[in-house]
Amino acid sequence: MTEMQLALVAGILIATGPVLLIMRYAPRHPALGAYLDASSGSAGIMTATAGEGTGVPTSLDDRIGYWLQRRLGNRFQVPEVELEILRIPPHRFLAQKVTFAAVGLALPSVMSALLYVLGVPMPIAIPVIGSILLAVVLSFIPDYNVRDNAKKARAEFTYVLGSYMDLVAMERRAGTSPRQALEDAAEVADSWVFRRLAEELTHSRLSGIPPWERLGQLGERYMVNELTELAHIMRIAGNENAGVYETLKQRSKAMRKAHLARELSAANETSTKRSAPVAVLGLVFLALLVVPALLSMITMM
Repeated sequence: MTEMQLALVAGILIATGPVLLIMRYAPRHPALGAYLDASSGSAGIMTATAGEGTGVPTSLDDRIGYWLQRRLGNRFQVPEVELEILRIPPHRFLAQKVTFAAVGLALPSVMSALLYVLGVPMPIAIPVIGSILLAVVLSFIPDYNVRDNAKKARAEFTYVLGSYMDLVAMERRAGTSPRQALEDAAEVADSWVFRRLAEELTHSRLSGIPPWERLGQLGERYMVNELTELAHIMRIAGNENAGVYETLKQRSKAMRKAHLARELSAANETSTKRSAPVAVLGLVFLALLVVPALLSMITMM
């Protein structure tokens, strides 16, 4: 390790202590904006554990995330819709990005130090450039994970929504009002989709907004067209007092058929992907059988 690298490592270690002390004992400022969003009628990002909605940091990740959100929140573009679907607070997402970037920044230096200990010194430019590139690449991993998980959550939302439509149809057939049918059906199951629908319906009741408008806004925000269609059907039932049992049943049946078609397509793709490794293993086994015979023939000639 060169003198410059030793100086950098020593500087990092010396600066880490005061930074940790400041983060531990610095005054904590409550996130008043998050509290106002959570207490208003709008559907904001709801946290999953106690203490997050109050803006009080409960872990090191939360403290880092709140600090980044206060100082640099306007400079970072976060996937707000995807985070809302996954119920991940923006400050925690920012903390994950910084954590991945820090790992990428430190890993080349650690590898360079290990190679130096093993007697293989490296030029200083290699770990410096590698640290910058790896930090940039790893900082985008949380974005990919959030978008991929949000895509899976949308698919699950659509699948569960078919069962919710069946329940609403049965409630309507029993003679309940459109609002009561939506609320009673949302209380049947404990799935996160049913809980999310129940939250929207509760906000609708407290704010005096028709429930189909809240569900329609949620469908547009989550980009779930089936929920928007359900809101449109229930709007007709509420405004014109029309019977929607058959419409809801047919729509849920069509959704189940579409989901089954997607599952069959995914299964076929998985089977196709698995056939390639099997073919490679077959070629390797064939080579193990043929190559020794060819070598023996060549040596005999």
